[in-house]
Amino acid sequence: MNSVTEFLVANWGQLSLEQYGRPQLSTLVLTPGFRASSNVIMLVFNSGGEEPILVAKVARLPGENPAIRHEANNLEKIQSLRDGGFDSIPRLVALNEDEDYPFLVETVLAGSLMGPATVRQQTAACTEAVLAWLIELGIATASVGDLGWFERLVTEPFVQFRRAMATSTREDQLLGKSWDAVLPLGAHDLPLVFEHGDPSDPNLLTLKNGDVGVVDWELAQANSLPLVDVIFFLTYVAFSRRNAKKPSEYVAAFHEAFFGPNAWATPFVLRYARSINLPKQTLTPLFVLCWVRYLAKLTGRLAPHKGQALPSETVAWLRANRYYSLWQHSVEHAHELNWIG
Repeated sequence: MNSVTEFLVANWGQLSLEQYGRPQLSTLVLTPGFRASSNVIMLVFNSGGEEPILVAKVARLPGENPAIRHEANNLEKIQSLRDGGFDSIPRLVALNEDEDYPFLVETVLAGSLMGPATVRQQTAACTEAVLAWLIELGIATASVGDLGWFERLVTEPFVQFRRAMATSTREDQLLGKSWDAVLPLGAHDLPLVFEHGDPSDPNLLTLKNGDVGVVDWELAQANSLPLVDVIFFLTYVAFSRRNAKKPSEYVAAFHEAFFGPNAWATPFVLRYARSINLPKQTLTPLFVLCWVRYLAKLTGRLAPHKGQALPSETVAWLRANRYYSLWQHSVEHAHELNWIG
């Protein structure tokens, strides 16, 4: 980990870090507990200060790390899409792939985590704030005209899921129903947006000025599907509202949020759809696709080598994962989604 501080000290002026004073650096290392995480987080402090001045992401294992480079590219890309960029998103300071353990350095977003307890206590305020941020992001980054979007964003996740899982007969049936549900998307020229990929704890912050901050852009994707971040975030709110801990509690909270005539999340979905001119006919296909794609991305992160099938132990873990249950539920109950509003 000394390589990060040595790099910063050696390049202090070149990186325009003089605003933080002379470099007398210390660090605190955080290890994410999520199974698929490929990095560790390092908070960088200067001169014994109580607040970190920078954040570094360091590869867990030596060698090339495409995830580090992908996140660095995402940060540069999204900050270039609007004059002045986004103060709600970290800015890339440096990417160093010359070390045994590649790392990136980014600016700090000062604030407090929008964790489950906070969302439970301030549900309306948190939901409104993040939805407004997602609408702002969608409007600022929306584009059309990508002729290959369906193959890239719809077909490929299905192929990846099948290849990684060595699917069972039941999974093949669910994937068939999922495909039937999402196929109508091909008839629409969707507005493509910058997708974060995981707008939930611990990636959401309430900044000191009261605005929303969003970190961890490793899973993000430019020119990606609209609405899926909204669905994922509202699912996080649903879990938090009900303090869900068990698989059955996650599914119950999910169902309460989205299915049936009294689904509380429906107005938020419709507000987002109106904001970027998303046809109602696309909402159910995007809802089902959200969970297929999330699981496909997860298989990609868990695979020992790109394109390989998952080990049987990992497949068993994935089948017990709450998001696997949400995918099943979304397919089996898609007819109960009601976007009349």
